[in-house]
Amino acid sequence: MAWTIEDPIVVEGVKMAKISGYNQELDAFDLSECVVDGYDTSERLELWLPHLSAAEFIADLDQWALTYLTSNVQRFFNEPLSPVQVARQYQPAIVTLGGDHPLLTARMSVNAPCRQLDLPDGRPESWPGLVVNPVFDIKSLWFTEHACGLAVEVLELEYGWRMYRW
Repeated sequence: MAWTIEDPIVVEGVKMAKISGYNQELDAFDLSECVVDGYDTSERLELWLPHLSAAEFIADLDQWALTYLTSNVQRFFNEPLSPVQVARQYQPAIVTLGGDHPLLTARMSVNAPCRQLDLPDGRPESWPGLVVNPVFDIKSLWFTEHACGLAVEVLELEYGWRMYRW
């Protein structure tokens, strides 16, 4: 892995640290037919990932970021934290790899086009259970006073009319 994390900077009031080196690895995964488990008004999606190879890759990136943060705690948190304290602050992008489908938390980009197959483009009226084909990017880590995690951003979303799974 040739992944790196740059020093954190504040962008529009949010502390971010750019991640690089993973892009070509992520391109190889099929992210079609994800199922929306949840959606909130801040445009945050919870997506079930049916393709374990993609989920395992993101879980590996989560684990690498946590290890990197723990090894460079002063650089990112400006205070001495134990590995347990860093782990408590870290919010993984993948919720589970056991039992159920892995659940990925991602934020819709403000400018992300939503393409509805065979109908005019636009955001769906109902999200839960919708089958979607997302294009997303993991550009950075985000930090607040008491939490941090991967910034997963949906850049584009394609979905079919009435394609739901229960």
